Amino acid sequence: MGIHTGEKCIVCGQVFTDADDVVVCPECGTPYHRACWQKNGACINLPLHESGKSWEPTKPREETRNTRICPDCGTGNPEDATHCSHCGKPFLRPEEQQEVTPTLREQLQQATERMGSADPTCGLNEEQKLDGERLEDVANFVEQNNLYYLPKFLRFSKGGRISLNFPCLLFPPYYLAYRKMWAAALIVMGIMLLLKIPQSLQQMQILLPDYLPTLRQTGAPAELLQTFQAFSSRLDAHETLLYNAAMISSYLEIIISILLGLFGNRLYYRFVLRKVHKLVQEDVSPDMKRRRLRQEGGVNGWFLVAMLGIQMGASIIFSLIMMLVMLLS
Repeated sequence: MGIHTGEKCIVCGQVFTDADDVVVCPECGTPYHRACWQKNGACINLPLHESGKSWEPTKPREETRNTRICPDCGTGNPEDATHCSHCGKPFLRPEEQQEVTPTLREQLQQATERMGSADPTCGLNEEQKLDGERLEDVANFVEQNNLYYLPKFLRFSKGGRISLNFPCLLFPPYYLAYRKMWAAALIVMGIMLLLKIPQSLQQMQILLPDYLPTLRQTGAPAELLQTFQAFSSRLDAHETLLYNAAMISSYLEIIISILLGLFGNRLYYRFVLRKVHKLVQEDVSPDMKRRRLRQEGGVNGWFLVAMLGIQMGASIIFSLIMMLVMLLS
């Protein structure tokens, strides 16, 4: 017996049976007949969405007391069964079993994982349009973490704009690079590096006076000491300007991170639509189109590593430039 058998579909009012094709809302877990879900195109259990709660079974499961529920597919089996009658999974002996029963949310997550590539739309209507593009094409392009992105994309297609994205808030250029938004990642990285310059100069203005005595104690050449002293004096002459510039750049850095955290998902949505629109125009077979979408979309960890290398390289170049400026000053 499935985990939704005996419950009612809130669209048609019919009771779910083991033979029904049941899908669940990826946000709240409310079950629907697939036809009912496709008819509405979205979850209608708005009270759960507004409260942030998850759907819970309404009928007591007294009949499960003498049955063994398969942890993989949720089918009920006789208490003395050695394997699942539906999926064939062998049952562990009582001494091998864990006492913790999976929660409904965990069961839903397992069901989603079982869908895998067979249902990238996570039970949503694959023909539904997202600003002109088929949801199935968008899902194939996103590929990774569809359960998170598709509901947000549906909201964006209906006028929504703000959606908090913590990775994009905390690590903007790295998130953008990971999601293959390479141009946006480079632009954000460049802006962030430029904003670091006033902060670096202020740190040098603060630290150089303490560093000079150490240089003298190590027997550094007099010419080098004079160079550092002259550069320190020039920085001290603009102490107020450096402080204000560093404060402004810090605030701008925070503001940019917050904006990207709030609009990062929206930015990714527009990026996905542009790429999908271009790829679906290619005159190829459906299978080739699906492969092309997944090849061009998804994520790439090497882009993230490359972005880290670019940041480190830029920091080294900046340090060399500052050394050259000090030597020529």
